[in-house]
This record gives sequence, C-alpha cells and structure tokens, in this order.
Amino acid sequence: MVLPMLFAAAAALAHAPGDDVETREAPAALAVRRGLPPPPAGVVELRFRDLVKLPVGPRGLEPGDGLRANLGKRVRLVGFMVRQAQPQRGRFLLSPVPVEIGDADEGLADDVPATLVEIELADPASVLPYLPGLLRIGGTLEAGGHATDDNPRTAFARIRPDPETARALARIATPRAR
Repeated sequence: MVLPMLFAAAAALAHAPGDDVETREAPAALAVRRGLPPPPAGVVELRFRDLVKLPVGPRGLEPGDGLRANLGKRVRLVGFMVRQAQPQRGRFLLSPVPVEIGDADEGLADDVPATLVEIELADPASVLPYLPGLLRIGGTLEAGGHATDDNPRTAFARIRPDPETARALARIATPRAR
C-alpha cells in the first residue's frame, strides 16, 4: 500500500513544472470569476466536447459537429491555460481541465486531453505567463494547430483571438528573443 503512494508522490514531483514558471492573475477581460455573461451577438459559445465526435470510434478522434459547423466563425471558449514548464513563443494551449506538462521529462507522453485548443498570440515571439483559473477566449475558430521547431505538440483546433482578447493577452505578454 505504501509503495504505490510513494510512486504517485514521486511522479507528481517529477512532473511538476516548478516554481520558476511565472504566474499572473488573468486580466478581467479574460477571467471567469462569477458566472459567464452571454456571448456577444454573432459569437458562438463553443464547448470542448463539441470539438470531437463521441464516442471515439475505430478511426480514432474525428472532428465533431461543433468544430465542423463553426470553422471560420467567431467563437467563445472557456477553459484552463495549460501550465508548461517551458512556455511556448507566440501561443498557449487551452484545456477543458487544469493540467500541467513538463516537456523536458515527458515529451509528448503526458496526460493532456486530446481536445486541446491552441491560442495564437499577436506577436509570434512573445510568451505569456501562466494564468490560473478559468479563462474565456474569443476569436475565430480554425482546425488543427501547428507544430514548431521548439514544440512538436499540436492541438485539435486553433483560435485566432478577436481584438479584445488579443489586446488583453498582449498587455501581459513578454517579448522573447527568437
């Protein structure tokens, strides 16, 4: 009984991204603190479960009706920023549940949900601090994310932020040298 608990504790420590990850409170324009107002006119409320066809069939994950029907449309998605040991330039990942990844020791073998959504930043060289709690992200929905040289991880879908979301993200982003 004690041995499995020790393994679990060791795994949790080994996979923690560390205290050196910069954390900030989410801007009011993005934070979900008490309820969620209805989306603005012309914006579709998207849910992570809408992104994939359920149940998963013999072909694996397939695009869901919500993803296919809303490609190129303005959407709002509520989720958690993925806490990464090494934040990525020009983007961050949004997840339906709070999750941490440590790319140095896990690579792509981690517990991140398949329905990740990539959120692009206006400046491809900037990096965001970790924003805990629920975030609401508005923008245009696209299929798939894109891998980069520093990060081979891709997402099931991508959102290009609308002007309000982009401004809120740009205010807290830190430019990084390429």
